[in-house]
Amino acid sequence: MRCPRCGRELGDGMLPARCPSCGHNLANLESAPGAEEGARRAADAARDARAAGKGRPGAPSRAGSGGAGRHVPVLALLGVVAAIAVAALVSWHLELWGGSSLPDVVGWNVERAEAKLEDAGYDVRRIERKDDGAEGIVLDMQPSPGSRRDPSGTTVTLYVSVSRRMPDVVGLSQADAEKALTDEGLTYRVDQYPDDGEAGIVLVQSDAPGTVCTSDRAVAIGVSRPRAVPSVMGLDQQDAVAALEAEGLTAKVEKVRRTSDDQTIGTVISCDPAEGTTLTLGSEVTIGIASAQPEGIEEAARGVISAVYECSSPSDSAIGGALRPYVSSSLSGRSDHDLWFGLVKRGGGLHADAGDAIDYLPRHLGSADVQVDGTTATCTITVTWDWSSMGEGYEGVTSTDTRTVTLGFDDDAKLASFSDPQTDVPYYELS
Repeated sequence: MRCPRCGRELGDGMLPARCPSCGHNLANLESAPGAEEGARRAADAARDARAAGKGRPGAPSRAGSGGAGRHVPVLALLGVVAAIAVAALVSWHLELWGGSSLPDVVGWNVERAEAKLEDAGYDVRRIERKDDGAEGIVLDMQPSPGSRRDPSGTTVTLYVSVSRRMPDVVGLSQADAEKALTDEGLTYRVDQYPDDGEAGIVLVQSDAPGTVCTSDRAVAIGVSRPRAVPSVMGLDQQDAVAALEAEGLTAKVEKVRRTSDDQTIGTVISCDPAEGTTLTLGSEVTIGIASAQPEGIEEAARGVISAVYECSSPSDSAIGGALRPYVSSSLSGRSDHDLWFGLVKRGGGLHADAGDAIDYLPRHLGSADVQVDGTTATCTITVTWDWSSMGEGYEGVTSTDTRTVTLGFDDDAKLASFSDPQTDVPYYELS
């Protein structure tokens, strides 16, 4: 006989009042029609249900709460592991193991920084780095500050500031000098200096060797280049002469007549040798300054100079008469005497022994350099004076001097004024 609920085998004898396994009421089970078959079927159904439950994924275990009990040791183990990890992390932060944090000494004086690191057990080395700030300051460090290191066997490199200084570059080639300045971290400019020696050599430097410099201020070096005629065409006379002298050349100025209206009076319209010609120190360069001189002024000036200073028998008529062809129309009505005293007055000068008699000394014109600027002629002349006419004691006596005479002409190239300030002939202009 089986229990109709759970299918437990109950035997063939007397049945208990209730099933020992599930507590089902077994009273009157034997007298019920089909009870035996019903109990068998119930037992089979219960067995099939148990078999189906074991094969279904996720079916609850028959052990019930006994499965949860098996997880208790795993959770306990995890707790222990977590506690150990926390303890290890705390002890690492406390630097009880895993090395120590590297001190941050950037910005410190290098001596103080070295002492700090060496006291912590590190080896230290310095590397100098050019800087515009104070010297001896730690600019950077490797390994980085705060990194964990074992001091034993760890070398810390400190990058320490040193001033930028002007190197000695005089005598170096331009390329070598520029490299030296770049290595020092300096900005610079290169000026060209005319020279007769090898080109591309540093002749001068703006700062003495060893001078402390900063990268934001440009230093300068002067490098040799061939001495050559600069560009002076179109410059006024003063600027042209200055440019030639700056090149170490000598300027010779000539007044020349313009060849076109496009040429500005007072500016350079010719240059010899030409621009770019290589020369040596002191070489002469002739520049032509455009002049508005009327035709014939230079010829007239030479005629006047000859009339006054080339005269064997000086007198009012001799000199005054010789000047008449050269004077302006406003003076043409003047007498020979007026022309002599009015224009040339006492042309021979005043000698201490001879008194006024020097006015009549014979004289000979040795040389005359005439420069014309517009309507003015500047004449540098050499004159030899014959003192024999002074009488006893002057036989065969001569003297030679050089003087500068300025002649003024009108627009018709006629003489309007005469000045010889090196004698007692004052500037005297007839009107």
